[in-house]
This record gives sequence, C-alpha cells and structure tokens, in this order.
Amino acid sequence: MNKQSQKEIDSPFIIQLDQVTCSLDKNILCENVSFGLKQGDHLTILWKDGLGKSTFMEICTGLLKSKYSGSVKHYGKDIKKHSNEMIMKSRNRTGYVFQNGALISNHTVFDNIALPLRYHSQKTNRKIDEIVMAQIEKYNITDIQFLLPEMLTTSQSKLVAFARALVVEPDILYLDEPSLGLDHESFDFIVDRLKEFAQKNLRSTLLLTKSRSLCQALQFPIAVFNNKKLYLPNERKQCKK
Repeated sequence: MNKQSQKEIDSPFIIQLDQVTCSLDKNILCENVSFGLKQGDHLTILWKDGLGKSTFMEICTGLLKSKYSGSVKHYGKDIKKHSNEMIMKSRNRTGYVFQNGALISNHTVFDNIALPLRYHSQKTNRKIDEIVMAQIEKYNITDIQFLLPEMLTTSQSKLVAFARALVVEPDILYLDEPSLGLDHESFDFIVDRLKEFAQKNLRSTLLLTKSRSLCQALQFPIAVFNNKKLYLPNERKQCKK
C-alpha cells in the first residue's frame, strides 16, 4: 500500500501467511489462513472464536514454528528456514505485546524495558540507559522503575510491556489483546501511543483482540476471525454474524 522504505529487505511484505492451518490436540484452530502486511499497513483481527488467539499470534511472530502447515514468512523468508543471524535481525525490528504482558519476573521495570536493547542492539550501556529513562518518563512510570513485576498492577504491567515493545522503534508491532485489564486512563493512553506509532511512516501493526471498543478507538482496517476462518476487511460480508 505504502511506498518502500530505504531499508534493504527481500520482500515488500513484512509478514506473509500462506494457507496456514494449525491444530492442537486434534482440534483445528485456524484453517487455510492467508494474508500479508507491507510496510505502513495496519490490521486488527477481531477474534470471535473462543480458542487459539494467542497460539495464532505465536505463529505470526515466529515464536511457534511447529504444529501448523502452510508457510509464514518474515521479510520474504520462511521463518522455519531462518538462520540464528536472521532471527536476531528480525527481532531487532519487531515489538511484541503479549496478552499477559510477559515481563521477566526477576527483572525490574527498568531492566525489562532495557532487555531488547541489550540483546538486539550494539548501543553502549550508557546510551541504553538514556533511551530507557526517556521511555520511562514518556510512559509516566518513573515511580515504579525499580519494582519487580509481581508488585505491579495489571495496568502498570501492560504499560511496561508497551514501553519495552516500542523502545526499539520497531518496523512492526505485534499485539495480543493489549487492552485487556487496562483501567480507563491507561486504555486511553495506550490508544494514543498506538495511534502515534501508526502515524509514523512505514511502521506496521498486527493486532489480535476480542475488544470492539479497541477496534473502534483505533480505526485500523478490521478482519474477522470466526469459525476457524479469517475474513479480511474486503471479505467481512461473507462472515456470518
């Protein structure tokens, strides 16, 4: 949809699924799912089915490389064929917000946010500390920066997860039920941050949610996942209500 960036990539698609079918315990979670996101594309998948949402997100992100047929490609390369170097390079350009926040339990808020920079960048410790501190101030979590995750509220945990995901300034942001458990003030704050991210040139978002309120607030193109099938925005009339 949007013009290509000057970055060297092998495909116009950041992520592309082709005929993906996933089964767990002999139950089909998704069947023949195909779609792709280019740089600058944003897609919300409204998940009507009861099960499989987080598993499907793990497939999309490349964290799950088994239990499905079909192909998942990042930047034109099948993730099952990625070398360790390719995996590290891809993760350096990717942000994740998982349904449960997925904070490291024995790391403080500060260290959780610093984690992707320490693992996937060549920045000095001093520069990393500067970037993390700026992110902490932006997310208004200065007073909790030295706390462990077990001491945080659900809303605070989600804010930290967002701060960590966006600290690397990713090309694509994967979001699994990001508004779950947020209080009203935090919901509005996160919506503003997502809109801010989406307005940046050539940044992309894949969001999975059951929240119609979040869909309405963000106004991203909406696909619907229902009865194991994905109906893209131009196919939603085919989806039974």
